Amino acid sequence: MAAYTPTEAIELASRSGAKKGYMRPEAILLSAISAGCLLSFASASYLIIGTSPKLQEDAPGLLKMVGALIFPFGLVIITLTGADLCTASFMVYGILHKAAKLILKI
Repeated sequence: MAAYTPTEAIELASRSGAKKGYMRPEAILLSAISAGCLLSFASASYLIIGTSPKLQEDAPGLLKMVGALIFPFGLVIITLTGADLCTASFMVYGILHKAAKLILKI
């Protein structure tokens, strides 16, 4: 299995960030909307499971474990589909326009 060195990973991340920075605004908007829908689907799934009175009484630890698994699942689905949360795009814009400085420590 191939793995990237830290230097290669930083290079790939910076290329990805530069690509996001030059996306058209409507593409960013649609990508952010789809990512928000995916994340809200994961949150709604947790709410459906988490509000079960029987599970709250009988297995409160199970509810916490399911919650700890479902929210990251939403983030993984966002990454796998290629959608971008809007906050990531804002950060890239700030860095590209020199409003924020990117500090990487290895």
